[in-house]
This record gives sequence, structure tokens and C-alpha cells, in this order.
Amino acid sequence: MKIKYNISAKHLYLIGLVAIFFGLGASLVFTLSRGNQPWFESLISIDGRSYLKGMLSIARQNDFLNLEDIYHSPGYQMYLGLIYKFYPNDDRIFLVVKIISWIMNFVCVGLVFYLGKRYFSQYAGLCAAILFAWSNKYRVYINLLQPEVLLGFLVLWYVFFQVRALEAESRDKQLFLIFISGILSLAICLIQVRYICLLPFGCLSIYLRQRARARNEKPAHDNVLSSILVFILPFILIFGAWSLYHSLARRTLIIGQDGSPWRFLVGNNPNAIGWSFPYPEIGSPAGLQFIALYPGKFLWLVKQRFLFLWDLKKDIWYLKNPVIEWLNTHLGNNTFDLPFYGLSFLAFFAGFLVKIKSDLNSSLISVTSPFYLTFLASIIAPLVIFSSSRFLVPSIPIIVLFQAYFIIWLFQRLKTAFL
Repeated sequence: MKIKYNISAKHLYLIGLVAIFFGLGASLVFTLSRGNQPWFESLISIDGRSYLKGMLSIARQNDFLNLEDIYHSPGYQMYLGLIYKFYPNDDRIFLVVKIISWIMNFVCVGLVFYLGKRYFSQYAGLCAAILFAWSNKYRVYINLLQPEVLLGFLVLWYVFFQVRALEAESRDKQLFLIFISGILSLAICLIQVRYICLLPFGCLSIYLRQRARARNEKPAHDNVLSSILVFILPFILIFGAWSLYHSLARRTLIIGQDGSPWRFLVGNNPNAIGWSFPYPEIGSPAGLQFIALYPGKFLWLVKQRFLFLWDLKKDIWYLKNPVIEWLNTHLGNNTFDLPFYGLSFLAFFAGFLVKIKSDLNSSLISVTSPFYLTFLASIIAPLVIFSSSRFLVPSIPIIVLFQAYFIIWLFQRLKTAFL
């Protein structure tokens, strides 16, 4: 027998907004309680000391080009240096950086809500915004001198401008939005070069949309080429010029930041483990030679990296979830870690599959492709080189959209069956 039960959309949104308010409020209280500390535990200082050194170097020398260290995210050093130039107050500078990160988180909650409601389902945006507002990883990374929160902010805006451009009817508006997404892609790659796949995947999104609009017509091909040129031009001019300048200055190939070839060798050799730190001693063969000679071991490493990426295996920077820790303490030692992160991944994976099937059936894939391709661009490098769950932090705003889509999809089917 089915039970009739109805709750209005108004009440659902009210409950959701209250949950979001408390999630963001708890995050802000946590940030304020940590004060002017660049990190609150030495274990999770990660690369913060290098960023602090870069920030101070930029302030002393007034030079955003000739950085002392371009191994650790030159883009993030410039970001910190710019804030410090405007607010050179040592007693509050880190608190200011963290408040700006919290504001970015706040804006992302609103953007997640908008994108979810517009491109996923009626209530997926609300559900995703709640999940994101309560993200423990964002709560922690807001309070670290790390680029993950800034990256997540830029990546989400990149997706926003991509989908809006692909949806735009006006040619001028479309080109403007594509140009903005190109600017964002170069900023993202200057912060973390592992996002370099945004460039070809962004071009693929533009191609899919233009092909959907006008099949095999010559003007459509012209539009594709001009749109792709508008997208890649700022990347080539600015990111390319940066890379060329430092390649010539250091007499070695630099693509965005230093150390990429070394990272590839560290991640692919007989001593590789899959995690990102501490680095193992590089054995022989390494790099492409290792992959060619030991494809089975390489695939095993990809599997390990995947597990570290989703917290199904723990690396040195594993962040304890307070709810899970409480359950483990009171109900069993380390009982709930694997089920929690396993279900989190399964919800995302199921939502990804269900959503892409729906978009293919409704021919919406040409517009929503940036959601899929941007996520893929974010995980290719960690799966091929080395991995850590912190590399997934900038993708959480996209991940929660697919998780929320699956939750709403599953709830609607259960409601149809039992209520």
C-alpha cells in the first residue's frame, strides 16, 4: 500500500537554506577560531612554507615574473603576493587570505546551486549546495596556505562560462564567454599545470556544441575554428609566453612550472607506490620506458592512485572527518572510513553514469559536456603520475553535483515505489 505524503517545494528550499547557512556558519567559526595561522597542524602545512617564501619574495622584490621558486605553483605565489601588496599586515595577512577563501567557498555554494538546478534537476542544486557547504575538506583547506580552494573557485567558474557559452544564441556573447573561459583555463594551469587537459577538452566541448548546432555545414566549421581560436589565444599568449621565458632563462623545458618531467619519473619506476609524498627513490627504468616495459605494474599504480585519490587508501595528508571519527570512537575502530568514502565514490560514479545517459538521450550532452570533461581533466595527471586525495579537492564542487543528482534520482524512484 502506498502512503501519500507531500511536502512543498517552498518548505524543502527553506530546510535546505537553513542547512547551508549552518554549514557555512560552522566553517566560518572554525576559520575565525584558527586566527592568523597559515596552517593549524604541521602535518598539513604541505607546501605552505614554499608559498609563504614566494609571497614574501614577491613583496620584497616587486617582481611577479622572476620568482625564486616555480616548482611550487607560481600562480598561487602571485595570488598571495598580490594580496600581501594590497594588505601588508603581518598580524592579519593569513586571516585575510582565509576569509577570502571562505568568501570563495560561499560564492561556490551559490554557483553550485545555480548550475545544479539549471543543468541537473530541480532539487539537485539544493542538495549539492548542502553537500558542498558541509564539505569537511573545504573547511580544512580554507585554513591552509594551499591553492586548492582558489583552484576550486576558478574551475567552477570555468565550467560556468563554458556551459553558458555553449548555450548562448548570440554569436558575440558566445565568443565573449568562450574568451573568459580561456582566461580562466590559463590561470588554472598557471596555478597547477596538471590541469593542462582543460585546453584540448575545452576545444572538444566547443566542437561538440557547434556540431550539434549545424551538421556538416561549412559555416559551422568556420565557427568551430574561430571559437577554438578565441578560447586558446589567451592561453597561448600568456601561459605560452610565461613558459617560454622561464624555459630560456633556465635552459630547460618549462611548461607552466618546473619539475614536471621529474614528477613523471618519480611516479613511474619500480619503487613507485602511487601516493604523492614522501617521494620514493627513482629506480630504473623510469618514465615512459617503465610504462612500456611493465604495463601491468603501471596499471597497478593507476589503481593505487585511484584509491588514494578517493581516500579509499590513506596517504600522509589524510584528513579525518569529525563525524566518521566520532562514529569510529564510539562504535568501532576504523569501521566507518571505508564505507563512507566508498559510498561517496559510488554516489558520484552512479550519478555520473545516470546523468550522462540522460544527457545523451535528451541531446543535452553538447551543452553539459564541460561538467564531464573538466572533471576528467582534473584526474588524468594524478592517475598517470602520482595521487593524493587533496588533488580532488578543487573538483568537489563538480563531484557534489553528480552525487546530488544520483541522490535525487534514487529518492524519486523510491518515492514512486513506496509513497
